[in-house]
This record gives sequence, C-alpha cells and structure tokens, in this order.
Amino acid sequence: MPIDPFDPGTSVAQEFPTQEPDTFRRLAQIIAAQKREMFDLRASVLANVSDIVADLKAQVAATAAATAAVAAAQITLTAQQATLTTAVANIATLVGQQTTGDAKTSDTGASAVTLGTSAVDYATVTFTVPTGFTRATVMGTTGIYWGGTGGVTAWVNISGSLGFLQNNSASFSNLFNSNAVNLTGLTGGGTFAVSSRVLAWSGTINAYIVTAATVTYFR
Repeated sequence: MPIDPFDPGTSVAQEFPTQEPDTFRRLAQIIAAQKREMFDLRASVLANVSDIVADLKAQVAATAAATAAVAAAQITLTAQQATLTTAVANIATLVGQQTTGDAKTSDTGASAVTLGTSAVDYATVTFTVPTGFTRATVMGTTGIYWGGTGGVTAWVNISGSLGFLQNNSASFSNLFNSNAVNLTGLTGGGTFAVSSRVLAWSGTINAYIVTAATVTYFR
C-alpha cells in the first residue's frame, strides 16, 4: 500500500546521516589556505614585477648616464678640435710672421752683349730686405747662350759670393750654373744683389744672359 506523506498514519520519519562535527571547520581551513596561497602568489607576482620595474629603471638610468657621458665627450672633442684649429691657425700666423720670400728674374735683353776677357756682372736683380728680418737664404741661377769663337766661364754672384764656376769651351753653345748662400746680419730696408758674372776666354763672344733668384727671409 502506498505511503501518503501527508497522512500521519502512513508517513514514516526520514533519517539523515549525521554530519561529522569538524567538516565545516576543515572546509573553512581549506578555503582559508587557498586564499593564503592566492595572496602569497599575488604578493610574489607583485614582488617580481617590482624587481623587473626596478631593473628597468636602473637600465634606463644607466643608459641616460651613458648618453650624457657620450654627449659630454662629444662636447669636449668639439672644444678640443676648435682649440686645435685655432692653434694651427696661430702657428701658421707665427710662421708667416717669421718668414717671407721673394723672387726675381733679369736678362740682358733682346740684343746680345759682347763679352770681354775680364769678368763682368750681367742681368743683376736687387732685393730689398723687409723690416724686421735679419737673415736670408738665397738661391740664384744663370743661363747663357752665345755665339762666337772661344769658350765662356760663368758664376752666380750672390752678394759677393761666387760659388763654383762653370766652363764651356764650345764656340756656339749654352751654359747654366747655380749658387746658394745664407746671408746674416741683414737690416730692414737694406739691399743685396744677385747677378751672372761672365767672361770670354778669347776672341769675340756675343751672348744672351739671364739671371733668376729666389730668397727666403727669416727674423
């Protein structure tokens, strides 16, 4: 016969299993432990993130310092280059103040000169010493072309210094000679000359003569 749950005469009392007294406590402990683990994990993650951020900040600071050092080095290098450029310019100015030069050429003209058997200076160039300079290095050359009977001897006369002579015995020929002299004790406004000193051995010699000279002055 079916049991009517609403009929007190037929209803039967239901039994429920007894709960263990620490079930809820253990469940609460498990949940609490999981929360702690979650909080610990969160704290660990935050700590790691903080470390990463700190490392990045340190790297940024180091990069900024390195960039500043490079910029400072570039500024220093630029300043040094400017100083060097100025120094080179000053040296060039100083050298320019210490030395100067001149060059001249002269000849006997379109008509030949008749040489004698005594030495004569021809095609003379004269230099004037600049103010403030006391020494000079002078180099001169002579070139001679002649026709006639007999040979020719030639020197380059630099302020009385003749150097080595050159001879040519041909009747129709040419001859070249050179000389170099250091002059000292010069004074501004003073002069000195460079010329071709030439003589004929004998006979009649008609010659064309040119003198060229360069000079460097020193204080």
